[in-house]
Amino acid sequence: MLNHSLKEIEKDFISLSPQGLYCPQANLHIDPWSSVENSINTHAHRDHISFGCGSYLCSEESKGVLGIRVGKDQKIEGLPYAKKININGVTISFHPAGHIIGSSQILLEFRGKKLVITGDYKLEKDKSCTAFEPVQCDTLITECTFGMPVFNWSNFGREYEKLVTWWKKNKENNIVSVVYAYPLGKSQRILSMLADVGETVFIHRSLKPYVEEYEKLSVKFPNYEIIGDQRADEIRHSGLIIVPNGLANSKLIKSLGNVSEAQVSGWVSIRGLKRRRGVDRGFVISDHVDWAGLQKSIVESRAEKVIFTHGFTEVCSRYAKEQGLDSTTIETRFGVEDEKDEGVT
Repeated sequence: MLNHSLKEIEKDFISLSPQGLYCPQANLHIDPWSSVENSINTHAHRDHISFGCGSYLCSEESKGVLGIRVGKDQKIEGLPYAKKININGVTISFHPAGHIIGSSQILLEFRGKKLVITGDYKLEKDKSCTAFEPVQCDTLITECTFGMPVFNWSNFGREYEKLVTWWKKNKENNIVSVVYAYPLGKSQRILSMLADVGETVFIHRSLKPYVEEYEKLSVKFPNYEIIGDQRADEIRHSGLIIVPNGLANSKLIKSLGNVSEAQVSGWVSIRGLKRRRGVDRGFVISDHVDWAGLQKSIVESRAEKVIFTHGFTEVCSRYAKEQGLDSTTIETRFGVEDEKDEGVT
């Protein structure tokens, strides 16, 4: 149900329709939940796109991976970061979100008011995508996937060192290192982190189209080889292979022999979660903002109204109110991206 605070915003230029967030003045749905006439997308993760839309508008950097997701023959327009366009009086621009390649915050300006929809984002810089840039606005609609004080990404560098150490130790014992990661975003981030290790990294064939799009945008990777289900015997002892989450317990993994499996996610910061996911190791490397980063981004936005969605919304909204902000929550259908990995058989 549409709450009172969102109705107040609706008087200007945003509402919540059955298909998701909607700008009626420009006739645009933002990350729609089903097919619509005009879709504007923060990024290309499956939970933020719908198939069969009449048109798609995204950042220029997102255009390639979005095309892989929805089909290259779809009408997709890419807009460079910070470039403004006007649709029926609404000014629209994309600004880096630092989540995956091309991920964007969307700034809508109408009748002197500014509203930012963050999509998914993080503040930490990495080699695989354009870094987050704060955008000032009157109203901020922000994700809060990890919006609890317990989530703290204080040292990604240390987690990277742990991953490399784990790999080296496995090499010494002729164990194949298997890293499970989302096919779009996390896989390329991990691969880019390993660019200077001087070793060949193996990646599952389903990751290849996305890796190639990243390379078109000059993201640097180590030497890598593509491995399909029929090429498992070609992985040398002590190699490292990055595969989608959906391949856990698959024939490919079983064919590798002696393996050590790892999950790379913010969720493994919760004690016991890696055991429930059935892996040996967990590395706390997230592509979402943590609690401290969320609070920092809110302050830097200078927003007077903050609306929280997909995450620990009630906790975050209550805390924002304690800080003197006008705050509320809305329910959306956004979730954890790509838990069901496509392109995997």
